[in-house]
Amino acid sequence: MRGLILALAIGIAVCGASAPQQRQLGEGRKRVALVIGNDAYTSLPVLSNAVSDARAMSAALGKSGFQVTLVENAGRERLETEVQKFLDKLDRGDVALFYYSGHGLQLRGENYLAPVDLAARDGVQARTRSVNALEVLERMELAGADLQIVILDACRNNPYGGRGEGQGLAPMKSTGKGTFIAYATAPGRTASDGVGKNGLYTEQLLGALQKPGLTLEEVFKQAAEAVMKASGGNQIPWTSSSVSGNFYFNGTFNLQMPAPVAGPAAPAKQDPLPAPTLELRYGSLAVSSDQGGTLSVDGTAFGELQPFAVMNFPKLPAGPHWVRVEKPGFQPAEQQVMVMPDQRAAADLKLVSLGTVPSLPTQQIPGGAVQTRLNPKDGQRYVWIPPGTFQMGCSPGDSECSRESPAHAVTVSRGFWLGQTEVTVAAFQAFSRSAGSVVPSGQKAEGHPLVNVTWDEAASYCRWIGGRLPTEAEWEYAARGGVNEPRYGVLDAVAWHGRNSGVSTHEVAKKQPNVYGLYDMLGNVWEWVTDWYDDATYYKNSPASDPSGPLSGSFRVLRGGSWYDVPSGARASSRYRDQPSNRYNSYGFRCAWE
Repeated sequence: MRGLILALAIGIAVCGASAPQQRQLGEGRKRVALVIGNDAYTSLPVLSNAVSDARAMSAALGKSGFQVTLVENAGRERLETEVQKFLDKLDRGDVALFYYSGHGLQLRGENYLAPVDLAARDGVQARTRSVNALEVLERMELAGADLQIVILDACRNNPYGGRGEGQGLAPMKSTGKGTFIAYATAPGRTASDGVGKNGLYTEQLLGALQKPGLTLEEVFKQAAEAVMKASGGNQIPWTSSSVSGNFYFNGTFNLQMPAPVAGPAAPAKQDPLPAPTLELRYGSLAVSSDQGGTLSVDGTAFGELQPFAVMNFPKLPAGPHWVRVEKPGFQPAEQQVMVMPDQRAAADLKLVSLGTVPSLPTQQIPGGAVQTRLNPKDGQRYVWIPPGTFQMGCSPGDSECSRESPAHAVTVSRGFWLGQTEVTVAAFQAFSRSAGSVVPSGQKAEGHPLVNVTWDEAASYCRWIGGRLPTEAEWEYAARGGVNEPRYGVLDAVAWHGRNSGVSTHEVAKKQPNVYGLYDMLGNVWEWVTDWYDDATYYKNSPASDPSGPLSGSFRVLRGGSWYDVPSGARASSRYRDQPSNRYNSYGFRCAWE
């Protein structure tokens, strides 16, 4: 049963009675891996070993208890689809591993994974037609895994080098906890594709993975030493880690017995202790729900559960398990259940109708009603946002918040009008006809939000309607609507996200609005705002009144999550960033109008 085979890789080091025990990462949780090998390129040089490397890595990880998805010679669309499926499988506390072998490109200081159908004249096109490796990592971190491992055997020669573009891969700057990144060679250097069945790096890594009792760090250290020796020091693998605790790929125990205590007489000679064995213990679980619905356990679906009926799981490994029931028209119910050895646990989930979900506390809008105004240029409605003060950043008790600290009081001193919805395809078509510009490709129906839009295009549109992009502070203030919670309502009632969108945008204003009457502030598409991105200094020390962002930077801020992202991205404080020239099928915007 996929998703219910728990990880067996547990390493124990007994170093004496007082030795502290390090936390075992992902203990009792799923291990999920996405393994990609691309070598049959149509425009880039064909590689020899990427697919065989991926196949060998997939087999090795499967033996280590991972649920592995193997992807070979994928174009961009399939790459994006498989990444989304991989993220959908992740639950909080899991171990997530992403392995890529193929062409990797360092462009403008960031790493891009090249699909086999990449056709680009220059680095600018290559960026927009490849997959951003840092984005994959950040979305893994948003999913809440206990440990995320990224392995990039992708440091080949960059055909788009020159004009400031680097060779090899750039070091990725992740601020998430529990992240381990491994590169086939040092940043800025290229790696060998190998002459045998496997590339040099993956060949040595496979050997280290199979050795019992090695921690995560020891596996990659041994692999690096073997690569350096085999290459005569020309290839030096590199790692970056924010991991605290131990993780073991191989499931064999590594027992280190304490030294015997000296006594008056030597003890009699004893036979060596037999090798320890691992024995899983099991219990059972009974699941019921008052409304019935689709049942899943540890991320694996088990069909329809009838109202008040009981679905029995007679043999589950002892430990924690996640139970979830979903039904149209009801808020999904989820519960963690502890299954004890030789005992029967029970989970009875209550579903609440979306029509009766109690509203979260909100502030009273001055005037007592939503105030809207029609803009004659684009035909879109704008909502009045009154001035006020709010807590910007992590909401109290928000366990999914990681990059929005510290929370700080911010005053928006002037009221403004904000688009009631994201700018639609139809509205941008009106701008295109008036300004003589081109509508970006890849659009859905006219009532859907515009996508594949750059920051510059969004800013131009807002100027055309007589407005501007909102500041990051204005956007979050409006999104919260006076609610100091991660969301202004129940997730599935207010947002389209990666687990309910059907892998697509949706027509605007089909979810519940917030107290200001704003739709889709969470989910559907990420929304460009005017600020440059800087979480190191400005965000943590921004002005208390009307902050407008740093004066310069390399990235612009996007807010609110999208149809493509894990649910944790759909929060009022959630932040993302990208280069203003980049476009993506989950990027959109709305305008402020004064």
